[in-house]
Amino acid sequence: MCNEISIDTSKRITSLRFLLIVLVVFIHNNFTTEKILKAEQFGNTILFNQNVFGKWVQLFISNAIALCAVPVFFMFSSFLQVKKGLPYKILIKKRIQSLLIPFLIWPLLNLLLTSFVKIILPASIFNNSNAFSFITWKPLDWFHFFLGYDLSSFDLHPYVGQFWFIRDLFILIIISPLILSIMEKYPISFFIFTLCVYFCNINFFIIEPKSFFYYIMGCYWAIYDFDLFYFVDKIKMICLFPIFLMLFFLTYLISKNSYVLLELVSCLMILKLSKVIISHEKLNSLTRRLASYSFFLFCIHMPFLLGALQKLWIKLFPMKNGFFCLFEYFCVTFLTIIIGTGIGLILKKCLPKTFSFVTGGRK
Repeated sequence: MCNEISIDTSKRITSLRFLLIVLVVFIHNNFTTEKILKAEQFGNTILFNQNVFGKWVQLFISNAIALCAVPVFFMFSSFLQVKKGLPYKILIKKRIQSLLIPFLIWPLLNLLLTSFVKIILPASIFNNSNAFSFITWKPLDWFHFFLGYDLSSFDLHPYVGQFWFIRDLFILIIISPLILSIMEKYPISFFIFTLCVYFCNINFFIIEPKSFFYYIMGCYWAIYDFDLFYFVDKIKMICLFPIFLMLFFLTYLISKNSYVLLELVSCLMILKLSKVIISHEKLNSLTRRLASYSFFLFCIHMPFLLGALQKLWIKLFPMKNGFFCLFEYFCVTFLTIIIGTGIGLILKKCLPKTFSFVTGGRK
């Protein structure tokens, strides 16, 4: 196996890092009727009067285009891991710093920030009656908080929802020697097994089927030195985009069974977009600079920052019609991205060691 990563591949991976986090923010700031009804079960009343046009705009961005965000990150992570070929002990040591430490720090930061804001702001904005409810948590509550495993409902997502990605990635890295050994001995059989896990949505409980599939795909990409970007570039957008549209309407009008295919095609589209980005010097330069803040934005955007902006925005501009629903969707998303990235810029400039610590050694 060739351990060298081509300059083109490196540039294209870097060009997508920040954009993928932007798509993650769009996924999380996505009010729907179903989410509103679920919130009302817990006593949270939110005015939401979305129209048909707005519903499909949000579906198209958050539930179709943005589907690629997490899968592509998993592929990039495993691809780079295998290509770098670090000894297992060194790999684990580095991932404890870059993944496990942020995984433990950020949930606590978000919890403390949320509790502090609930106290200083009026109850009309934040319900401050349970500001320090975590004091009464039992061991199982903390287990769920940090690891995300709800033993009663088999829920795999922790309180800080986006960190399920880091949890799954860290687990997969720990068992990666076993994965790579099986891949080497039974490459075809293991590939078929991985496909079955993904398409049949087989639940391992400790990791998501999606995590498993795309991590393995990244390993295959690296081991067999397959030029993925070259392959994607050969696919014409004039062919790819109609397929994407067909799968989008098929998924949300007829059957959810085509969801995984829609996700796969969205990954191909974003990978193809990377060529456009690196071909424009200014755009490539901008994405390269922003890439260093992608992990910080990933960590800070939810739940505190996004949740606070949502609550304040809805107080000012209630979602009383389709226009205000979309107004919230785009404005709060971009405000979260701008403020989150801005905090990262200031922190990195003024307190570089702190920035490096909370982002797992990233600079």
